[in-house]
Amino acid sequence: MTRKSQKSEERFYAEEYIRRRGIEGKIVEGERPDFVVHTSEGDVGVEVVSYGDRRGREVDAAWDSLIDHTAEFRQRNADLNRFGVRLHFRNYRMPSPRDYDGFCEAIAALLRKNTDLPVRGQWRTLPIDPAEPTLGRHLSRVEIYGVKFWSEWEWPTLMNGGIGTSDDEMLSAIERKLEQYRQPDHIGESHLVVYGRGPQRTRIAAPISAEHLASLPAFNAGLRAGPFSAFAILCFRDFYWTKTTGWRDLPKVS
Repeated sequence: MTRKSQKSEERFYAEEYIRRRGIEGKIVEGERPDFVVHTSEGDVGVEVVSYGDRRGREVDAAWDSLIDHTAEFRQRNADLNRFGVRLHFRNYRMPSPRDYDGFCEAIAALLRKNTDLPVRGQWRTLPIDPAEPTLGRHLSRVEIYGVKFWSEWEWPTLMNGGIGTSDDEMLSAIERKLEQYRQPDHIGESHLVVYGRGPQRTRIAAPISAEHLASLPAFNAGLRAGPFSAFAILCFRDFYWTKTTGWRDLPKVS
């Protein structure tokens, strides 16, 4: 994404936020903060950040590299193609390229222990022991399904409820802004807006409720101690927080 298109995207979410918060004023682009809203009561600074932006690209690239290797591996091991496979990772850590063959061999050994798996039956869950030397540091479980056709191995991140909504993940999305932002003297208060582009692997900003967000201790401690008087998250569902009122649903407005 170019700097110009990124700024345009950030402006869209900044304008959406101030519109839905009922903040009236002219919005202009800046650097620190990203945008300034000139209101009748003073200037409001709005910082905007994409959920999981740089890290997401790195993880997506690592996964794409791994899945390309699994396809090559399966060309040499055609007996594995009768299995549909879901890999449930413990976190976003992919095996290094030098370990791809060993990783695939370990998955193959699991599959070959389940040759009784019926075609189009139920998904079968294979728990992975954290102490297992090859798979344990990466996977929590593997799900398999009998198929008659070739299909790519999957990483069903949307099924791994905690990914993108855990305390650590929420805090990591805003940590740099909390640490680096300094409010200019002419700004009366500063707001932080985090947005998610959609269901990509590390951009699943999908808390289920305001109560869920309020239950994340490190994330909320960071907000309370940070330089922002208000915070919003815009993705599948939208919420906002202020230091005075806590978490609420961000209302829809026409």
